[in-house]
Amino acid sequence: MRVTYSKATVGIVKMQSRDANFSPYGHIVMENHGVSLRIEDFSDIGKAFGITTHKLLCAGLIWFTKKNNIGDDGDNVQAEIFIPLKEYALLCGHNGIIAKDENDRDRAKESLKTVRKQISKDLKLLLHSSLEWTESTRGKKEHYECPILLNGRIRNGYIYMTFSPEFAKYLKHRRITEYPRALFSVDNRKPNAYRIGQACAFKYYNTNNKKDGNFNKFKVQTLLAYTNLPTVQTVRKEKSGSWRTRIKEPLEKALNELVAKGVISKWECKRKVNPLLEEENHKLTFEEWSDSLIYFTCIDDVEPQTVEVTVPSESSTKVTEKPSNSETTEVQEENSSESIQSTEQIQKSRFNSKKTTKNKKKSKKNYSSYRKKLEFPLLE
Repeated sequence: MRVTYSKATVGIVKMQSRDANFSPYGHIVMENHGVSLRIEDFSDIGKAFGITTHKLLCAGLIWFTKKNNIGDDGDNVQAEIFIPLKEYALLCGHNGIIAKDENDRDRAKESLKTVRKQISKDLKLLLHSSLEWTESTRGKKEHYECPILLNGRIRNGYIYMTFSPEFAKYLKHRRITEYPRALFSVDNRKPNAYRIGQACAFKYYNTNNKKDGNFNKFKVQTLLAYTNLPTVQTVRKEKSGSWRTRIKEPLEKALNELVAKGVISKWECKRKVNPLLEEENHKLTFEEWSDSLIYFTCIDDVEPQTVEVTVPSESSTKVTEKPSNSETTEVQEENSSESIQSTEQIQKSRFNSKKTTKNKKKSKKNYSSYRKKLEFPLLE
């Protein structure tokens, strides 16, 4: 699945709420390699920035890529995208939303209702999130600061997301890479596997890495930085197990999970160019093992099995907003349509789709502090 690729979107991969700096004013800030993610009113949201949030954002970026000609020099950007709710749920492995027979319909509806609640929480979190980072483009440093979304809601069987104008314009002029479809099905309770898989995919499909031959390997210590596994210093200090059982084995388990889910086809650990033998594994120190290389091979995507849907007409939808005295955009949830028809009416090609009816009501969230008129030049 093709997705726009940039420093800002890659920087979010390693972020976890547990590593955030909490403010007494209710917001949190997470940082990674020069990218800062700020979440307002975090204490009121009741949802951590985790795997489900990453997946929803990546889905939004994938559908944004389908709708825009990424990388061209035009200024026309379509910031509003719509994702079929059932298609996204099935991508994430929620097969329970499909009724097996007539008697199974009530259970399937409850399953879909649970999925809607999860997505609504993730939308709310993204609506309260903004990014700040500095990036070099053609030798010139550019500073960016903008919210991620302006609007997000679930309506008539669709997830509607509207990227902020600044962020959408930035994304329009980035590169494109591949996001393995199988990543969506990685268990949300296995964050180490998901984050490692995303890191492997972004590196594997990067054309520059392909040119220099550095596309299919990571140092062990680099992969460990994507996980929530303890450091060797912590393990040695706590004396509650060896580094092999608390670090090495969980990392290998995460890699095996990616093989099982079809994200990668194989992996192996090597010292320089030779694979590690079983007897060598038991003799290595942590420092020697962490300096080893993990070689991997990603599996190419196959054609997706799409859920057939139609875009709801403007007359059949209504948007519900908070009272006018509220300053925060509310994630909209309304009854979804049970009828599902053809996706061919939604998208005519990978990069072009029919223009959807825009929601004329403006979001009430105040982003005035981010409204800077920035230029987003093309990457070389």
